[in-house]
Amino acid sequence: MSEPLDNPADELIHVLFVDDEAAILASHKRSFRNKSYQTHFAENGELAMTILQSQVIDVLVTDKSMPVMSGDRLLSEARKINPDLIRIMLSGQADDSEVIDMLNRDVIDAFLAKPWDMHELQNIITLAVRKRDAENLSKKAMHQKLQDYRMLAGVDEATLTASPERLEESLLTQIEIAKRYDVPFSLVMFEVDHLDWLLDKTAMQADYIHVHVCNAIQQRMRILDILGRWENNTFMLICPHTDLVNAMIVAEDLRVLLEEHDFGMSQKITASFGVCSFKNQQVMRYELIANTYQSMLAAKDSGGNHVITLSPGRNTAALQQVV
Repeated sequence: MSEPLDNPADELIHVLFVDDEAAILASHKRSFRNKSYQTHFAENGELAMTILQSQVIDVLVTDKSMPVMSGDRLLSEARKINPDLIRIMLSGQADDSEVIDMLNRDVIDAFLAKPWDMHELQNIITLAVRKRDAENLSKKAMHQKLQDYRMLAGVDEATLTASPERLEESLLTQIEIAKRYDVPFSLVMFEVDHLDWLLDKTAMQADYIHVHVCNAIQQRMRILDILGRWENNTFMLICPHTDLVNAMIVAEDLRVLLEEHDFGMSQKITASFGVCSFKNQQVMRYELIANTYQSMLAAKDSGGNHVITLSPGRNTAALQQVV
């Protein structure tokens, strides 16, 4: 079980929980007692709207299936009141494709399937508020805040994404969660295509291109995903609670995003993506990384601008040096 993160600010986080089941609301009350939260509770969407209109709420956590006003509709209406509202959905019914669609349409910032781990929910809330606060800070204050985060969490200096050490820690955590709760997670690796040629044509530094690529991806990636530099020109995206099919969808979405994105350069920027999913509890960490890396190399060898996943175990031993 993960440990809850510290509150990102001195001020209380105002969280509104909405569920038509009294037992669920009671569970939230117990779990968030004596925490750095100001909690509010509503048994239905109509009451939740009244609270949202009368108070400043930072985070809305709602069940999906409720009578009269569903969780989907509540989240859409709530965003009209407060565009900065962090929206988290809990459900035991939504399938993966529906969740991906809601994330892509920006209906929700995060999703947890019932039954959920309460510490994980607390961490999601805390991380989401951190991200929102960082986006709303002035440039000077943001710089200082990011300096603090780099010291605490391990951040790549150039791209401000996760450092290799932070990725390694997160990867080990996801493996532990996957084994304990039998839930999938996936790994995506990517590199900018024809980087040396781009540098010659544009007279730019590699990290200048990497910063813009990472910024574009961070605007699209899900709040639960972890993006970082694995080594040199290779970047990694850790996708919790994501099987191979949905990880391929995520990677393809990012591939198209980069292909169509206007980076303000005369040359197009594309990337090659390799994808692998942790589904066999006997798979070793280095095998997961090596299979993902090999898939990325296959995408590059195919001419670039592709998303590829290869069956585990193909020449894995020969690739152990990359991990």
